[in-house]
Order: sequence, then structure tokens, then C-alpha cells
Amino acid sequence: MPCNPASCPNGCCANGQCFPPPLNGTSDYCGNGGNACRNCTNLGLVCNAAYTCALPNTGGGSGTGGGAATGGGSATGGGSATGGGSATGGGSATGGGAGTGGGSATDPCQGVPVGGECLSSSLVRYCSVPTGAGTPSVQVYACPGGSSCQATGAGAACIQTGACRQGDTRCSSATTAQTCNSSGNWGSNQSCGGSCVASSVGATCTASLTKVPLTGTLRYEQRSPFPALAPTDWGAVTASPARNVLVVSLRGTSVVDVTVTDGNGGYTIDVPSTPGASDVVTFYTVGGDGFGGRYEVANPSFSQGGEYSPGQQGQARTWGWSKQVSALTNGGTTTITTAEGSGALNMYDLLQSLWSSSVASNQGRQGLTMRMWLQLGVTWSCGACFSEVGGEYDSEIWMPGDSQNQGYWSDYTIAHELGHWQQASYGVAPNEGGPHYLGCPTFPGQAWSEGYATWHSAAVRSRSLLEDKQGGGMFYFDIGTRQYEPGFGAINGPGGTNLLAQVDENAVAAMLWHVSNSRPTGTREIFNALTGRHMTTTPWPRQYTRHTWDVGQNCNKTNVVNTGESSPHLADLFDALSCGGSPAQSNRMPAATILASCSSPTTSTNGAYYPYPTNAPICRSGFCYGCVSGSTCTAGNTTAACGTNGVRCVACSGTQTCLNGVCQ
Repeated sequence: MPCNPASCPNGCCANGQCFPPPLNGTSDYCGNGGNACRNCTNLGLVCNAAYTCALPNTGGGSGTGGGAATGGGSATGGGSATGGGSATGGGSATGGGAGTGGGSATDPCQGVPVGGECLSSSLVRYCSVPTGAGTPSVQVYACPGGSSCQATGAGAACIQTGACRQGDTRCSSATTAQTCNSSGNWGSNQSCGGSCVASSVGATCTASLTKVPLTGTLRYEQRSPFPALAPTDWGAVTASPARNVLVVSLRGTSVVDVTVTDGNGGYTIDVPSTPGASDVVTFYTVGGDGFGGRYEVANPSFSQGGEYSPGQQGQARTWGWSKQVSALTNGGTTTITTAEGSGALNMYDLLQSLWSSSVASNQGRQGLTMRMWLQLGVTWSCGACFSEVGGEYDSEIWMPGDSQNQGYWSDYTIAHELGHWQQASYGVAPNEGGPHYLGCPTFPGQAWSEGYATWHSAAVRSRSLLEDKQGGGMFYFDIGTRQYEPGFGAINGPGGTNLLAQVDENAVAAMLWHVSNSRPTGTREIFNALTGRHMTTTPWPRQYTRHTWDVGQNCNKTNVVNTGESSPHLADLFDALSCGGSPAQSNRMPAATILASCSSPTTSTNGAYYPYPTNAPICRSGFCYGCVSGSTCTAGNTTAACGTNGVRCVACSGTQTCLNGVCQ
């Protein structure tokens, strides 16, 4: 039987065999979630607590550079900026503008870039930037079989070179399956004995027995902010459809059938015709592309609640709920309750939706594989945070599960953290992490990272009001009106003339919201600009460099260090939008639109809110700002060749037309 997330949810797969705990934590067989085991020993590495090959004595635990815990960039922190009383300090945080405060231009990682570099054809080395005031450190991760380390515009990454990804599976016939080997090639046919069934996570061989179909619906309990416009708490429990959830029919450890729920939570799956005590249907929060698991919500499964650091784990497993077949009725509904952990399904619903829409919007290109963590009663030292990992999963998100705040109900925070994932997957993250607070200006890189993530959350939910619960109390703000909740004042821009001055992250979100809503294609244009060469090639022309710092009282920044490493920020994105459609510039965002977004709500004066020079965008020489067809850059304004900011040209389908480089 092929080994995959359906048949081996708590172990790793090697040579078609499942290695469950504790074997999946050894350095010869390192991995979890039914993905391919990695042999860390052969690479001179060890398997750390996050089931990732890492340098000895760097794994897990501390949350300050520990291997998978803080890989690939900052553990970009605190999903929603911390609310409450820390919004003091107004718009004039001290600590200097970018490039001025308190430190020399030294590189804590001694030349190893945040974007990564190839240590060998199979190893990527990078500067891991921890959350908060921890010291950045050098980390290494191994490329999976079928990929190799290659240089990119912003550093280095594992790029797929084989026909498949190591550990992926597929049905080669109705009764045989294939597994992708360590060379990235499909292996020989394996006989299933019974039938081979394809699902979202790959091929599964099913047991040969008498079966009957069972039809049902899966729903989950969730809570929304209440009241909607000025929330004071989470509202009453309601039930929602559980979409795109993996459904596995089991007899003991043998798989009977596999399917996924549809958009209404419905499913039809084969079960034994005469159900016994070992016959169950299990629902898993894992999804993929038909060949393997690409995203999931997992439970770290600590033995007790409390606060942990990112990267720490107990007996980690994919969230799943098993129901006896004998207790299920044909056509019935199963509802996962809040006490059973339905918050994991609330997180998964946004994860699967944004994964799918991101792939569709990026011409089939997949983002970083993603694991989200949640355990009821467990919080994380980073609050809610994201990090690129470069291990079993390319990236991870840690969400708090405490009973006081129940942040797993906050669609704003979930989509915010997934905004960090989207930026890292398709663009380049500025890699300035650490604490951040409502109303406190911060360095341009962090403001761009957090502001983009907040705008992403608003854009994908079509809702400018953003809300969360922290410290036992709800807080909210509106980037559409540029207002914090009553008593906390306006979302202020930096004003002045310095593009590299510190800026409120939510001012960045508010400006992006104005631009994206200025015309029907605005959101798609921002996404295209993020992925284009202008925003993914270092060094960036606005010459901002990444900083590290500590946060003191009243928004003050202390121990500021300028690393000297080029980093993108909001002005670079405005440049990309302003240069759209080269050579004809037919798709450029109107200067008046950007001017209005950079102005205060009460005046049209440029710089009154943010001093972007709309009359002097920097367009990078030799870069395509239209779309690329083969090796040719075109304006990207026709239905036959539509696109902007250097994306691959697409032909608009059906009755669609090309408007501003976007098929509509």
C-alpha cells in the first residue's frame, strides 16, 4: 500500500512504509504527517523536535533561531498587532528613521543572507531572524528529493527539478500505484491487492472487502465577532460546512476508501457492508494537489497546556475526528463541536480556500507548503506568528488556543497570518520580525510586512473592519476609514518627506486598501506587483535596508542595528504599480490614485499622509512591467496577451476582456 497522509497521518513515509512515532523522529527517518522521511544522517544533520533536518544543537525549543522553529525569515509575529493600552506614543515613535538609530551596519549572520544561499546542491543555508530580541543565527535545511538548491532573484531556494516530489503518490491503474523516489522520478508499479483510489493527498490502496456507499454532511461549530460593527466578544455558536476535508474510511489500520468533502461539506464514501467495532470514518484537516499533502492544520499534542515556543512539539498529529460507522446514518449530518476542537476546522476552512485561490490566481503555481498549529489550552511565546521553515513543510503558522481569547475564531488573524504566507510564497518578505503594537510606528520593512498581511486579510474577506480578542478583550479598527476603535484615534501616516521614516503598519494597510478598491482590478494588480520581478529581485531601488531592534515603552526602539541587507517596503510596491504596462504603460496605476492613498483623508496634499513621490516612480531598467510571452515583453493589454508586472501572459477566456493587465 502506498504510504501518504491518508494512510500514515502521524508518521513519515520511506520505501512505501510508514514510520510512526518514535521512529519518525530518528535522524535516519525524519518527518511527520505522511510526508516523505528524510535521512538527516546522510546530510550530516540531525532530526530536531519539529521533524526537520537541522544542524546539531539548533533545533526547536527556544524559539530563537531553533532550526525549523524560526526558519527562513522572521517568525513574523503577532498576527494582529497587540492591542490595548500600548497604542500610546502616537505617530512619533523615537528610535530614528531607517538607517539612523543606534547601531552600526553589521550583519549578525556574518554575510549569510536572509534570502538564503546554496551550501551545496541539496542544502540551503540562511540567516534565521527570530521573533523579538533574540540573536539571528545561521540555519541549514535539506531540499527534498526531486529538487535542488538554486539561486533566485532574492537569494536561494529548493527548486523542483524532477518529474515529481519525493514521497508523492499516484494511481497508475485501477489496482496499482506509484511513489515518487528520492531522485524525483516515479517508481515502479505497486500492486494494491484491492483498488487504488486517488484523493487530494495522493493514491491510496484500499482493502478488498464488501462495501456499501455512505452519504453524509460534515459541519463544524464556529463563532463570529458580535455585534458585527463594534464587537465586544465572540457571538453565539453557529454551524458551517466543513469544505475540502479529507475523509478516510478505515477498518482498523486498513483503508477502505478515501474522499474529500465538497463545498457544502457533503461526501459519499464506501464503508464495510457489515460494520464492526473497528470500522470508523475519520475526518482530517489536510489537503493537497492530488499527489501529496500540501497544507494541514496539526495538533502539537503537548501533555499539558501552557505557553510554548514555536518549534516545540509533543506527539504531533494532524487534527482528525473519528466516528463509528455504526453510529453514522445515510444522509446524516456530523457536527464537530467547539469542545471537540472545531476551531481547527475554522482555521482549515480559510487555509484551504486561500491555498486554492492563490494557486488559481498565480497560473497554477503553488505556494509554500503550509502547516498551521493549534492545541486547545496552548499558547505560543510569539502570540500568533508565521515563519518559513524549509523542512517537512516549507512554512508554519502558530495560533494560540487559550480559552480566554479563542483566537482561532478570528478570521482576521487567520487570514493575516496567511497573508504573510502569501507574501513569502509569491513575493519576498522583508524579514523584519518582532513585537508590534497598535498605533506604534515601526521600521518600513516590518510595516510593509504587517501592513500587507492586514490588507490581505481585509481584501480576501472584502471587509475593512478587522477584529480580534487579546487579553480577554475585543479590539477592532477600520482601514477603510483609517480609524482605530473609539478612544484610540486615527490611523496616522508618517507625513514629512522621509520615505524611510517609521510608519504605522495599519497606515500601510489603509493605503493598500484605498488603492485596491480604486478600480475593479486593484486587488489583482497588487498581487501581480508583489510577484513581479520588481518586487522579487534584490537590491530594491528605494534603498531600504533591514533592521533589528528591541521595543521599549511608548513605542521606543532600542538596540537598533542596521544589517545593511536590502529589503523591500511600500514605496517599492508603489513603484511597481506606477510602472505597469511597459513599454506602453497602459496598465499603470494612475498617479492620482496613489496620490489620494498617500494623502490624509481631509487633504489632497501629497505627503500629508505618506511622502511617496507620485511624479517620480523608479522603473527598473530592463524589467518587464507588461507581461512576458516567451522571451518577449508586451504591453499586456490585449485579450490574447494579458498581464502586468512581468507575469507570464495569459489569454483571457470566454467573454472576459483584458482590463489593466487583468482578465475580467
